[in-house]
Amino acid sequence: MTEYVGIPYKVGGRTKEGADCYGLVRLILNEKFGKKLPLLAEVKEEGPGHGSAEAISAGRSLISARPVETPEDGDIVGMRIRGVLAHLGVYWHGWVIHTLSGHDSALDRFDGIRLKGRIEGIYRV
Repeated sequence: MTEYVGIPYKVGGRTKEGADCYGLVRLILNEKFGKKLPLLAEVKEEGPGHGSAEAISAGRSLISARPVETPEDGDIVGMRIRGVLAHLGVYWHGWVIHTLSGHDSALDRFDGIRLKGRIEGIYRV
């Protein structure tokens, strides 16, 4: 998973040259787990908020992902920013890989201080 650490944040990015949180999740799930997520533009065509972090909080599905209690490698981790579900990452061996605006992608402990109280849910595609 270390090959995904240090990817620069890029709004709308979907590659190792630059990615936003959804792009990074999409890239990892496709390359590491063979799971295809649609481009965000395709998701938006399905309806407002569908397939985004907002869709999870509104009770809509995340591209046919289902909520689970116990994370497994490759699960999507939904996180709150300023109290609102607005960020996604990928679970891997007790870590979450994710990228935030202004920061390169990084690994944080799933049960660590940086994510404590921010994890909204775990979703499996």
